[in-house]
Amino acid sequence: GQNELPETFALRKHEFEFLLGQDMVDFHTSRTLFQDIFDLDRNSLVDKFEVMCVVCLTSKVDNMEKIHFFFDLFNFNNKGYLYESELTLLLLAVSRGVFKADQKYLPPNNKTIAMLVKEAFLHAKVDPSSIRKPELVKFAL
Repeated sequence: GQNELPETFALRKHEFEFLLGQDMVDFHTSRTLFQDIFDLDRNSLVDKFEVMCVVCLTSKVDNMEKIHFFFDLFNFNNKGYLYESELTLLLLAVSRGVFKADQKYLPPNNKTIAMLVKEAFLHAKVDPSSIRKPELVKFAL
């Protein structure tokens, strides 16, 4: 319905405004965030994961809660672990979202992302092809 986020990776302007909520930002701020920060290619769509990562990063919750949020957001199979592709997408969404919000934080290149994913998976104790939430927390902190 009108009050739900889509199952796609993109958000239209009204979905972006719904995600942020009127209590969080006013209409003018929401429009500025959408047009000037997230919709850089001007196609009237923004990356849902980048937006949600930036909202989480700028929230007042502690770092542990942020890691839990990121894990749950990218745990597409809902089985309690991330595959390499999901962790890669997580790192890309966080880094690209942060860059869009503040260009002084350049996103790492693909080689660096791959290295970080490989390093994270060294913490995977149960299955070397997937990483569980406690293992990601240990890696991230």
